[in-house]
Amino acid sequence: MTRYYLTRLQIEGFRGINNEGAPLDLRFKETAVNSVWAANGLGKSSIYEALSYAIRGSIPKLDRLQAAERPQDYYCNRFHQSEAVIALTFKPDDGGADVVIEVERSKAGARSVSSSSGHSDPEAFLRDLSEDYALLDYSTFTSFVEDSALDRGRAFSSLLGMQYLSVFRQALEQLAHRRNLETDFGLQQLQQQSQSASSKLATTTAELRSAHEKLLGSLPSEPIDHDAIIAAGTGALAAIDVLRSTFEDHDLSTVDFETALVAIKKAEGSEKRERLAQVLRLISSFESLASSDADKDEQDRLARLLAERDAALEGTRGPLSQRMYESVKAVLESAEWPDDERCPVCESVPDTPPAQLVEKKIQNYSTASSKQREIVAGWNGATWVSRMRQLETQLAVAEGELKLPHLDTTFRQRTPSDGDLRTAVDYAATLEEKRQERLATLKGDKDSLEKEIPPSLVTLTEQVEAARRLRDLVATHRSAVAKGGELSLVKARIAQREQWSEFITRSSGLFGRAEAELSKSVTAEMEAEYKSMYGAIVRNSDVLPALDKPSDSEVLHLKLDRFFNLEGVSARALLSESYRNAFAISVFLSASLRKSAPPRFVILDDVTSSFDAGHQWNLMEQLRKTVGVPVNPDGLQVIVLSHDGLLEKYFDKLSNTQEWHHQKLHGSPPTGAVFTQAQQADRLRSQAERFLQAGQTAQAEPLIRQYLEYKLLQVITRVRIPVPLDFAIRNDRHMVSNCLEAINAALDLHDAAGSLILEPTQRSDLKNTHVPTIVANWVSHYETSVSSSLAPTVLLGVLDSIDELADCFRFDDSASGATVRTYYRSLDRKV
Repeated sequence: MTRYYLTRLQIEGFRGINNEGAPLDLRFKETAVNSVWAANGLGKSSIYEALSYAIRGSIPKLDRLQAAERPQDYYCNRFHQSEAVIALTFKPDDGGADVVIEVERSKAGARSVSSSSGHSDPEAFLRDLSEDYALLDYSTFTSFVEDSALDRGRAFSSLLGMQYLSVFRQALEQLAHRRNLETDFGLQQLQQQSQSASSKLATTTAELRSAHEKLLGSLPSEPIDHDAIIAAGTGALAAIDVLRSTFEDHDLSTVDFETALVAIKKAEGSEKRERLAQVLRLISSFESLASSDADKDEQDRLARLLAERDAALEGTRGPLSQRMYESVKAVLESAEWPDDERCPVCESVPDTPPAQLVEKKIQNYSTASSKQREIVAGWNGATWVSRMRQLETQLAVAEGELKLPHLDTTFRQRTPSDGDLRTAVDYAATLEEKRQERLATLKGDKDSLEKEIPPSLVTLTEQVEAARRLRDLVATHRSAVAKGGELSLVKARIAQREQWSEFITRSSGLFGRAEAELSKSVTAEMEAEYKSMYGAIVRNSDVLPALDKPSDSEVLHLKLDRFFNLEGVSARALLSESYRNAFAISVFLSASLRKSAPPRFVILDDVTSSFDAGHQWNLMEQLRKTVGVPVNPDGLQVIVLSHDGLLEKYFDKLSNTQEWHHQKLHGSPPTGAVFTQAQQADRLRSQAERFLQAGQTAQAEPLIRQYLEYKLLQVITRVRIPVPLDFAIRNDRHMVSNCLEAINAALDLHDAAGSLILEPTQRSDLKNTHVPTIVANWVSHYETSVSSSLAPTVLLGVLDSIDELADCFRFDDSASGATVRTYYRSLDRKV
């Protein structure tokens, strides 16, 4: 995979950088560690934010502002007249052509991305560079430590390049959540429909068996054969002389029963026969609407659902409180509230973690809502409710006495109570009493009519009505058990949803375990590297951190394998801020070295804010020796942004080497311009010369002193001159006199031993010319504050003497084929 270095960054009109018409232009070396130093308020953070906006499309600091603060108004520089422009140049590591991309943001907030180098999809190119390790600042490490174990684990997966696996795992777990499955698929409602359909089928089957026995004198065979029942019923009626012509071309399912009754009426010749047929039909209908044992089960289930809903509602206080709890949950789950044990509303620390309390409250609302849906479904699918609807119609209840429409509205659209259910049950009992009263009246009419009609024709009429009833029940039963019937369809839907539920639950478990195992194995592979880097930064063998990644979870714990004489304790609880951040930095840098993603650079913004001088130096050395190119050929291009004064000295010291490229920001942001100055080795001399040529000796004197100190320290470092212990460990001992004493002592020692590598002229110049000139004409005057008598030309001579002094420790090296002026390796050898 082709990876890219960041070699140039131009910024105009973005955040604190104004630079109207003259963009801030930063150039970075891909084969060196790069550093940019600036005092506070000179635009260093704006550089980092410009990179964040260009690559990631946002600035986290502004994203965290509330909407009322209008964060969108602060992307562009408020003193700049036109849109903000950020131009980035990327160099591929495979020798290909540079990619140049321009990102613009208008005052109205519109973002546009283009490529002057001709890249076909610059937005996608930048999106590919948006890796977690590419842009690191102090808050990144702080949040990594302070986050909950779950959020930290997900951030770590993203850092390892497994963010899509983590997101996919979260999506699967959301899909596989049982409550979500039941809600999304309506499984409980389908189960109720299935129970209702099964109950109806059982009732229809019982009535079918009864009708078969009444017509044919026997129960039907099992399993029920609809065609056989139709054939048997047809044969029984067709054998009767009065009905033979009616069944000549028809069977029980196609015959017109009214024609059969007319035939009976003609044979009997009485209007009472028609009345008897009507009475028999009504008796059959009212008998089919009798209550059953299943009614009590359905009523008890509704009562239980009402009780469960009311129990859930007891822990709620309406929709306003629900929105409050959901907001509190969002705060607890965000990185802005790092204390998981403290309530964000009252800021107290309850015995039960606030997240559990809030989740329980929200669960009550969810449970109440779910139970209400089950109540509606249970009411709609209840057999006894359907029977009430039919009884109201059959009994022709007066309009003013109709109660079911009101009950339907209550149970379907409102919040029914136990009292509403009791009203419904009592109303069902009232209708049942009226049904029995009406059935008794009809049976009395039947007995009276049967006495007035010849017995044979009475029996025949009863047979016809029984056959009609049997025909209707066969049709209902056939439809109920058919493949496309209600029960079949409901069971098929349940089976499909249960199959999906089983699949997604199993898939979520398998994927989650696989993702956790992969993350754990990668964590184990990183262990030696991040521990080694951490040890090199803090230099404290009594503290040994470790990442604890369970194999069955997304969480990531920060542990201490060793904390003096303790083992397996919490790093977050025991480590100081600098130690915690060193742990986080080690983890992030170790992970970045394992990645082969498109960005082959890492931007570090003020990551040493919590470090003392020693830890800062140790971290920089790790960046130079372990993380960055060229010392690590497979490493990254490191770009360090800092405002620390001690680090500036470190940057100055290394800026003259091939391994380091240093720049410094100057200017007057946010209203004026910001510009960069490359920190070359002779920058102090150049500034001093400018002052002296302008006759400003007072301004030049401190710079000459710093330049002399800088060159003497350079000689000590490059030639490896031994120094006293207090000089090595204390910056305040790096004075000119101490430097000269260390150099002269080493020269005298090697001279006496006869091992001095310097040429005789170099030794003579040092002893007789350069050191006396500098000490007599400059240092002594400077220290006694009488340097005002020295002319600028004399001080220019001092600068030349400083360079000539340093040159006495160098020789012409022709080993590479070209002659290069090089420092001696030590006072007794050249290389």
